[in-house]
Amino acid sequence: MLAAQAAIALGTLSGGWRIVRTLGTKITALRPIGGFSAESAAASSIYLATFLGVPVSTTHTITGAIVGAGSTRRLSAVRWGVARRIVWAWIITIPAAALVAAVAYWVVTLPNHILAAVLVAAALLGLAALATRRQARRRQPVSAGA
Repeated sequence: MLAAQAAIALGTLSGGWRIVRTLGTKITALRPIGGFSAESAAASSIYLATFLGVPVSTTHTITGAIVGAGSTRRLSAVRWGVARRIVWAWIITIPAAALVAAVAYWVVTLPNHILAAVLVAAALLGLAALATRRQARRRQPVSAGA
């Protein structure tokens, strides 16, 4: 359970701010009324889905609501290239998560539980190092010339 909590925390630390920035500014420029409409629509959709017992992703719901709110002004107000990349990420996420789950299951079912714990810890540390390196690289200012 601690490994799962650590993985969630590392994921939020390494990429959470990018998600907020993308949804808040990159898809479309929302005015306060558009933001209110998107949040209200997403909350209503999630409430209805919960009432009906349908599993939904809150991220998918709010992203769709933001695209919808942005497209009410005009369709060109939405940056469809950004929306397309988000949809591709969603499509890739499911098989990637299945692969990671299969590898994790294989590691956990190894006969030697200490070896399994060491492999999981090494994988988490490796992912954390990659995420930190990537985040540091993105924050470095870009300058033209010396």
